[in-house]
Amino acid sequence: FAGTYSITSSSISTTGSSSTSTSTSSSSSTTQGTVTSTSTSSTSTSTTTGGSVVTSTSSTTSTSTSSTGSTTGSSSSTCTNFCPIPAPSFSYSFTSPADPSPAFPTPQYFASGDTGVSYFPNYDGLKLHIRCYSNPSLTTGNTVILDSGLPFMSTAWGGFIQALIPQMTSLSVKRVCAFDRHGYGWSDPAPVAFDMYENVRRLRGALKMLNFCPPYVLGGWSWGSIGVQTYAAHWPSEVKGMFTIDGSDVGVLTDPAWTFSLPFLQDLFSTYITENNNGTLASNTASISNFYGWMIDIPSVPAPCVSNSHTLFLHPQNRYLTATKQELSVFMQSADHLKQTYLDSGLTYPLRNIPFVVFTATSGGTDWTNRQNTLASLSSQSQHILNDVVDHLVPLKIPSIIVDVYTALNTLMSTSSPVTATCL
Repeated sequence: FAGTYSITSSSISTTGSSSTSTSTSSSSSTTQGTVTSTSTSSTSTSTTTGGSVVTSTSSTTSTSTSSTGSTTGSSSSTCTNFCPIPAPSFSYSFTSPADPSPAFPTPQYFASGDTGVSYFPNYDGLKLHIRCYSNPSLTTGNTVILDSGLPFMSTAWGGFIQALIPQMTSLSVKRVCAFDRHGYGWSDPAPVAFDMYENVRRLRGALKMLNFCPPYVLGGWSWGSIGVQTYAAHWPSEVKGMFTIDGSDVGVLTDPAWTFSLPFLQDLFSTYITENNNGTLASNTASISNFYGWMIDIPSVPAPCVSNSHTLFLHPQNRYLTATKQELSVFMQSADHLKQTYLDSGLTYPLRNIPFVVFTATSGGTDWTNRQNTLASLSSQSQHILNDVVDHLVPLKIPSIIVDVYTALNTLMSTSSPVTATCL
């Protein structure tokens, strides 16, 4: 998918080719690209906006850029309820990154019975990894999109997805998808530090290419909460409901703990990069806190999520470690953008009447709980669940609790008035 891209903060059109093979992208500021999907069983091609589709399976072999074989095809998105995708808030240019070397492990969350499909829509020159688990029992239902905390990959949601799958039908879930922000997991690295607005802008473009139509149910853990709030604040008509798991809030802007922690964390990950380059990090992983992205090897976390995360953490090209430094560098910028968006709305409820469930680990203290109350008050249709058993690492330690959170949200969505919003 080589190509040189100029991404400008002026208008970006939604165009693309209709070729039936993988394409080389020329210098452009258009929304175009390819979609690659991988799974452990045969799948059919999907539709995209402006690009070719590559569906890779272990049981199909043909000439392709995918190592696992592929079929190709292309057609237009049938989604009619997407709001326009805007230009980014800043300009940047880059050349599409080469595939990682050595190659990344094949995406997998579960040791057995893993029916997930990993998609790689190439939007504006960068591939975004989105892994989805579909419910064959439903022809309609909700699409759930999950955003991880910092500095975790999509694998952090493996335990929750595994617990949710048996209840997808009763909870009206058609598909559940976890994605990697750029540089994390299997997604292409960002050429510059992407704030959360740019991450969300690219996520929307990728979902449109996959023909996964809104409205979505959005779920964010920790820093991922800033992502789902940013999405809902800018495009409320595309959000059916949302939940946050001990989610970050705009209160980080005045939190002295973060004022102290950000420089420390950037220095820490610089040290990790140095150690990884000289080959010593792999032997020092016991000293890495679980809060710093080193996945916990405990029964509630599926084993492939742990092993793949460790491999990607220690990859010699340092994509994950660099992505963490990038996000830390725009941490406050992302929170400030969200705060300003809320203020600019002029609304008593900046998240309008979007059904919203906030889950809080009260181990964070009284101030944290109070801030979470404020977070819940951003929507007129919200519920706040307090828990004094688990700490901040909810998806890793007790992921089944998140199924309870989703159940509460499903009830709230079924009894709430429809979201009153149009494209802003």
